[in-house]
Amino acid sequence: MNFIGQEAPSWTMDGFGPEGFQQYSSEQLFGQWYVIYWYPRDFSSVCPTEVTALDEHLEDFEDAQVRLFGCSKDTVETHKRWVESKDIFHQGVHHVLLSDPSGEVTSSFDFIHADSGLPCRGLVIVDEFGKIQHYSQSSLIVGRQPKAILRMVEALKSNGLCSSTWTKGDKHIGED
Repeated sequence: MNFIGQEAPSWTMDGFGPEGFQQYSSEQLFGQWYVIYWYPRDFSSVCPTEVTALDEHLEDFEDAQVRLFGCSKDTVETHKRWVESKDIFHQGVHHVLLSDPSGEVTSSFDFIHADSGLPCRGLVIVDEFGKIQHYSQSSLIVGRQPKAILRMVEALKSNGLCSSTWTKGDKHIGED
């Protein structure tokens, strides 16, 4: 299924973050760019490395005026216990982890791994009009690199033709 340029599926999910338990929705985020990255589950091996790495770049996402959310099928209570595990997250987690225990939202983005029933490592970048500008998914076994995600966000927001080596501040293809 091709999601690029299409309206993102409408969603409402509970989340746990710096402000505690709250409900979030695509409707609330209309008018803002946002990233949701899906990961298989809390209390696993690769997932905390990815959450930590993305959290270390949270200020960069905020500077780019993009909201960052993680998501799994774990409950918000499980997210809370996981995030508060100081032996896992020494510095805490400063962005919201969304909870989709039924898998309904995850399925609407086609991010359920066929064999395990867990979320695959899915990623969407949604623009201020609620349209998906980036969609990717990968194996459960490899975490993603935050700088690559941030570069994709910045390139999409630059609204120009970006080479494969483009970084923020570079000229677009065709500019003198």
